[in-house]
Amino acid sequence: EDYSDRPGWRGRSNYSEAELREILSGALTSRRQVALHAVGDAQAEMLLRIMGELAPAARWRSIRVRIEHGDGIFGDRLARVAALGIVVVQNPIHVGGLKVEGGQLMQDARWGARADQFIPLRSILDAGIPLALASDSKNVDGTANPFLNMMLAVSYPRRPHEALTREQALTAYTAGGAYAEREEAHKGRIMPGLAADLAVLSQDILTAPLEALPATTSLLTVVDGAIVHADGPFAALAAAVHP
Repeated sequence: EDYSDRPGWRGRSNYSEAELREILSGALTSRRQVALHAVGDAQAEMLLRIMGELAPAARWRSIRVRIEHGDGIFGDRLARVAALGIVVVQNPIHVGGLKVEGGQLMQDARWGARADQFIPLRSILDAGIPLALASDSKNVDGTANPFLNMMLAVSYPRRPHEALTREQALTAYTAGGAYAEREEAHKGRIMPGLAADLAVLSQDILTAPLEALPATTSLLTVVDGAIVHADGPFAALAAAVHP
């Protein structure tokens, strides 16, 4: 449908159907993962249709196509995305909404009465779709704060029924992110045999007041077993390990 704030305009695709078909055909041939930036119901529909025409769902599940954003995946598309094994990487900062001229939220201005159908979170998980969370480069405040994103994912002010639990949000940010890049056998969880990627945080993000989550910092950050950041009580430890 036309954008509510721009009659006669429905956005545009950066790729023609023929180009998208070529990209997806290449993924089938090489078995390399393909990541697609898809926003809007028309784009989601085109992607699902072409994937269905090119190969059966079982073949796509082994490739694990990845969609960044996935706005527009709702209704019967949820089951179709799940069947194809597509991973959705969503950015909770978007649920807070960007304001346009006059103070109206962009999604209200653009999608009108349909705005509440876009940007699903809980529906993604309920449909059995693998979900990862990310910051979309930098947040609107110029930072890439995962704890701000977690706060928004857990509260989802506009659509509380689409909010995640804190455990779901944490899992999506860690194990979900590893699964999205087909690295779940190497990282994403703290367990024997996986990379020692971990952080000691300044507060318990599973119990801290929701509004306090964005203030969370890392006191100790370990990447693949190496200390890359240490603060507060861990500074001396880091100096001892790396004099």
